[in-house]
Amino acid sequence: MEKKKILLFVAAIFLASLSLGVKAFAGTPQMLKGTNLRAIEGSELVTLITDKMKKMEMVASPKINPLRKFPVCLSDLKMIPVFGGWKTVRIICDDVEGWKTNIRTNLVETRKAEKRNIERSVKNKSNPEKPMLKVVKLTKNLTSGQIISEFDVEMVETGKYISASYFTDISKVIGRKLKSNVKMGSILKSRNLITDWIIVKEQPITIEAKNSSFSVYADGIALGNGFLGDLIKVRNIGSGIEFYAWVASRKKVYPATNISKD
Repeated sequence: MEKKKILLFVAAIFLASLSLGVKAFAGTPQMLKGTNLRAIEGSELVTLITDKMKKMEMVASPKINPLRKFPVCLSDLKMIPVFGGWKTVRIICDDVEGWKTNIRTNLVETRKAEKRNIERSVKNKSNPEKPMLKVVKLTKNLTSGQIISEFDVEMVETGKYISASYFTDISKVIGRKLKSNVKMGSILKSRNLITDWIIVKEQPITIEAKNSSFSVYADGIALGNGFLGDLIKVRNIGSGIEFYAWVASRKKVYPATNISKD
């Protein structure tokens, strides 16, 4: 009974201290070595991405808040290209509490890469057979606000260069909502869709604070939008305290000020 009182007292102190500040979680596929079991800040992630892309003969200047902190990951982070190229990369944590986030690299090709592209262009002109790419295309006219179903899209091959982001996986668009009207036969692009936030502003959420012995839950409200692994501001409904928390799922966040495991 006495032990239970002590645990409840510790939990009460923790919830009252959430407004005092933010501590970092000790936070491909290209592997970003040395990123497991410790905190990773935005400035360090910029260096890791830049160095990894340099080894692949690419020059990048990733766009990310240098003070942003990422959750701890039990394994080394992975980096993969998205939207059909390396102009945007996805950083992935593959542990049990996994998270991911997209980062624009502001890619600038090196001279060697540019030379290869010129040689490839010359070769393509002499060879009428261009490499084909499979992308998602609409099979009917759709209107703004409409939710895409499996009957509205199909995969088609194209050799056309597409400047905007497009989809090469049909499962990534089914169930998503359109931001604007799109005509039948159009290749679907990310700008046509409403951003698929994991948590949206003003959404009711569950705040879970835990250590190795017990967990404490509280009802809250999201004060901003966020993807999985993002740090967003939230409010504890009971106490009215506002603080930052990591997005863990579509309904749950973990406070950035964590209970000590000692």
